Amino acid sequence: MKPKSKKQPQRKPENVTYQAVVKQASAFLKEAGREGEMAERYLMDVNEWTLTDWIVKKNQSFPEAERMQYWDAMQKIVQEEWPYQYLTGRAWFYHYPFHVTPDTLIPRQETELLVSAVLKHIQKENISKTAKVLDIGTGSGAIAVTLKLECPTLNVTATDLSPAALVVAEENAHQLQSGAIDFRVGDLFEPVLGEMFDVIVSNPPYIAEDEIDVMGSDVLRHEPPQALFAKNHGYAIYWRILRKLKMYIRPGGYFLAECGYKQGPTLKEAFQSAFPKEEVTLISDYAGIERILVVHFD
Repeated sequence: MKPKSKKQPQRKPENVTYQAVVKQASAFLKEAGREGEMAERYLMDVNEWTLTDWIVKKNQSFPEAERMQYWDAMQKIVQEEWPYQYLTGRAWFYHYPFHVTPDTLIPRQETELLVSAVLKHIQKENISKTAKVLDIGTGSGAIAVTLKLECPTLNVTATDLSPAALVVAEENAHQLQSGAIDFRVGDLFEPVLGEMFDVIVSNPPYIAEDEIDVMGSDVLRHEPPQALFAKNHGYAIYWRILRKLKMYIRPGGYFLAECGYKQGPTLKEAFQSAFPKEEVTLISDYAGIERILVVHFD
């Protein structure tokens, strides 16, 4: 007679914490050549969590249904090379959460330096707090909306060639409650013919077509190429702005533009040659790369 087998106790499923899943996802991303930090950033952004929220939540159980959706997103980041900001629909810029879609560039840290440069001139009273500002190629509205949020008395106009991008920019202005910004569709100065401004800012397309090899494949596959690339070795839009700039800038005004990591010296020389009596300078980023061109018109 066979001995009766003892019934094994049913084992309760282990609680899988948010922190444990994020750690596993981070390793998965790193193994695939992506940044491991995206695992945590994605989770926080998709849930609209602050750092305090994350500290509270990280040792709590990660619900299975949400966990499946999370892993689906991690797979898309690796297999389809989606920027996680397009999956969450959110990108942080100057401590503000901006809505982003594939119709707009994802705002970069380098562009925060451009905004900071304008605000520093305002703080020094070089630029009036009621200045008339033009943002050329606004995209998600990151520059225009941030300037308006940081200095509500500015009179800001923002233009873009893409109607779809302007829809996103207007949504960001509304969601972040920036106050009135005049959004206009059109190419460079076309939407503001006959007007003059105290400050003109731009983060134009400046990547040369022969620099495609150094671009991340996620950027090439998903971000709008018209907002990234420019002809003439990346300088085409700068030269178009340069030719008409004097017609739209008031005496005492400023032109500030972001530039590519190798373009600073060439741009400074070109703008100084075009405006020999004006002050032309470059501002370096935290890595010492000359990133922001500044032209002060006396």
